[in-house]
Amino acid sequence: MQSIELMALVCLAFISDFALARPNSDRMNWVGFKNEYGKDYQTAEENEQRMALFLATKERIEQHNSNEQSSYKLGLNYMADWTPEELAGINGSYFDSIGHERIRKLELSHDDDPFLQAILAEPAPVPVRVDWRSVPNRVSEVKAQRKCQGSWAFAATGVLEGQQMERNLLMEPVSLSEQQIIDCTMHADGCTGGRTDIALKTIEGLGGIAGELDYPFLGPKDFCWYNPNKFIMKVRGVKTFVGEEDKLEKLVAKFGPVAVTISREADALYYKSGIYTCSKKQSSWNDWILVVGYGSDRKFGDYWILKGSWGREWGENGYMRIRRGVCQIGAYVTIPLV
Repeated sequence: MQSIELMALVCLAFISDFALARPNSDRMNWVGFKNEYGKDYQTAEENEQRMALFLATKERIEQHNSNEQSSYKLGLNYMADWTPEELAGINGSYFDSIGHERIRKLELSHDDDPFLQAILAEPAPVPVRVDWRSVPNRVSEVKAQRKCQGSWAFAATGVLEGQQMERNLLMEPVSLSEQQIIDCTMHADGCTGGRTDIALKTIEGLGGIAGELDYPFLGPKDFCWYNPNKFIMKVRGVKTFVGEEDKLEKLVAKFGPVAVTISREADALYYKSGIYTCSKKQSSWNDWILVVGYGSDRKFGDYWILKGSWGREWGENGYMRIRRGVCQIGAYVTIPLV
């Protein structure tokens, strides 16, 4: 009888160890993730909740990556343990609150600019491939918007930073202030959405934009306290084009980095590599982003090179290649006159 009871205890112990093997593995992955991204949660309850979010994200990523037919891979990053509300907080656009049809009818262009007119009227064909990252000082460093839907402000600074040296405006490149844009743009919702064209118009109205060192990024909208003596660049007008991908190609080739809207899907936040595409037709724009080049893949066709504002941990060191003709890229294109 005792030998039977002993055998039963041994079996129970074996089963318990087997049942705990997966959770222990999950916890090891969770600890490694927290160490990599400097995560530290104050309560055991939040730690468990965040771990559950992380494991669910990890499972979705592994499921996607198991599809050998997919043109892109997903990967874990610092957003892997965010709640649905936190992820939703970096989605959204000011477009939703004023209507797409009204946007399409807006005329934001100033008087014809000789520089831009020369670009658009140039009869010579554009290069087959363009990557402004390979040209010194044409693409500024990748930044991170954190838990702020400030992509519209980051796209505004990025498109301006790309013109600093090309137009001989500065002796050396200077990172510009997204926080000034967030704080001082009246017709925007701060960290809940805005528009790059309005951001550029705001800079024009203020008389310029300060550097990031003088007006650092903190996130949420606050008091507008700009100092004109600290301005680094000025904007003298804004050009906006609607729904013309061919014109976008010419602008990227001749002008440099260009700010555009995009209708990205949720998994784009975990994009790691490859040629991204949208699986379904999107009905609304939910982000602003920079187009910094374009090229072609032998298997998956033509693509744009996008610069995100989610840090270098995201994507291909902060960049994404996305198939042309998807996700409404080029539906709304904005560049500044400087």
